[in-house]
Amino acid sequence: MNSVPGNTRGPDESSRARFRRCLLPVWKHLWAILASIVIVSSLVAIFLFRFLPYPSAEDTTTVAESATKVPSSANGRQDFIDRRRFILFRSSLARVSEPSAFVNPNSPQSQALKWLVYQDQTIQIPTDTLAAEGDIMNSSQLYYSSNNETFHWKLVQRYALMVLAFSTNGATWRGIVPWEEMVDVDECHSHFQGIGCDEVLGKVNVVNLDYRKLGGKIPVEIGLLTDLTYLDLSRNHLEGHIPHSIYHRLTNLEHLALSHNEIAFSLSNDIGKLTALNALVVSNTHLSGTLPATMAQLTELREFFHSIKHWPNLEVLSSTETLLSPVSFRLKLGSAPTCLRLLSLLVCPGELAMLGTGFNGSLPTEIGLLSKLTTMVAGGDQLIGSLPSEIGSWTRLGQMIVSFAPQLTGSLPSTIGQLSSLTYMAIVSTSIGGSVPSEIGLLQNVVNLNLENNLFGGQIPSQALVGMESLTNLQINANFFSGTIPQEICDAESILVWMDCAGNLVCENDCCPGVWCSFGDV
Repeated sequence: MNSVPGNTRGPDESSRARFRRCLLPVWKHLWAILASIVIVSSLVAIFLFRFLPYPSAEDTTTVAESATKVPSSANGRQDFIDRRRFILFRSSLARVSEPSAFVNPNSPQSQALKWLVYQDQTIQIPTDTLAAEGDIMNSSQLYYSSNNETFHWKLVQRYALMVLAFSTNGATWRGIVPWEEMVDVDECHSHFQGIGCDEVLGKVNVVNLDYRKLGGKIPVEIGLLTDLTYLDLSRNHLEGHIPHSIYHRLTNLEHLALSHNEIAFSLSNDIGKLTALNALVVSNTHLSGTLPATMAQLTELREFFHSIKHWPNLEVLSSTETLLSPVSFRLKLGSAPTCLRLLSLLVCPGELAMLGTGFNGSLPTEIGLLSKLTTMVAGGDQLIGSLPSEIGSWTRLGQMIVSFAPQLTGSLPSTIGQLSSLTYMAIVSTSIGGSVPSEIGLLQNVVNLNLENNLFGGQIPSQALVGMESLTNLQINANFFSGTIPQEICDAESILVWMDCAGNLVCENDCCPGVWCSFGDV
């Protein structure tokens, strides 16, 4: 077929043109179609927002945070406010608690949230968020309100107390039901015993719930009370573990007491973060493991109560009726230096007792670090080695008793003369020998000196002994002293002396007046 000159349209061009002409009306009205779709979608959304149910005190399993329209009910205004409160409170609290905790309506976190929204009116919504009914709370309003400092910390503080209550069986607490005591009353001005606050700032700094029949577990939200200086949850039925939030968040804590509970835990290395701590009371719990080295950072620690039967390496280093009571360690040779370094930080007057078979090994030189000791009692078949010269640092020591330790050898160190506060000294039935150092005469406050049944030998240091002005009782029998009992001892009529009047000792005038002689075999 010949083409017509001047006609450039191909054989298919007319059909395409016709197709375009058919679609032209559709393209012209496409914007109207799209606009119609948007309008219909908006109407559906508005309908859903208006009639979508919101969480009530009985049901908070699902929350549509964007749905803030007022429901059509007689209490529409209050429902609107409650909805705002719920959304705002949960938005704020989801920043400090795990958001998934609010999914379960029966979790302590959900129960605390519902109590704050529906039962308690202490925390009010900031006025900037309470717009007209029917308005939607936009994201900027929500963000600003949740970042309002005063609103936020008051909400978090009250929430933390309620989570603690719901986590520890608050309905069965002795003497109080926390959610009844605190409803519509500020926690710092209520009759809720056990809560103390800073009078100026209004922030909780004391939680003392000792012997209140608490059960369950300590919630991680306890760490939200960052101003706490005193936390006592002793003598309850708590179980589980110590939440790490205590170590990481409660850095102002000075007193931590968790004794007499069923808590199973070990002291975390993070305990070193509690640098303000001066009392740690964890006796009669299921504490296991070893003392972390970070405890050396607790330079303010004065009281460390732990008498714990489940600590495998600690049983015998103990004290009674002191600030360190009741402490109980079993020290093995490898762990003793670490434990003693830690105890030196306690700044106790305390008692170091190493009796029986629990202590296994020799006395480490680190024992000298316990410069605040007032009483030292040691003995037993497994106590070996010798008395280190470092004991001379015990300048506050009042009583020193080392007895029935046949494997304890060596000699009495000359630094013994530095124990200026000593009033009673007994080294009995050991294998300590050699000469008694003349420095013993520096112990001007010693009233009773008992060196009975050891391996001491050589001359009796008469001048040193007579120079002990407070001495009234001296026992040096059953040893290997030699020579003549000095006349100075005989003349010291104020001293009741027990010594050997047989063997290598020669007594002048049979037995000197004031001397009680032992004629048994040496």
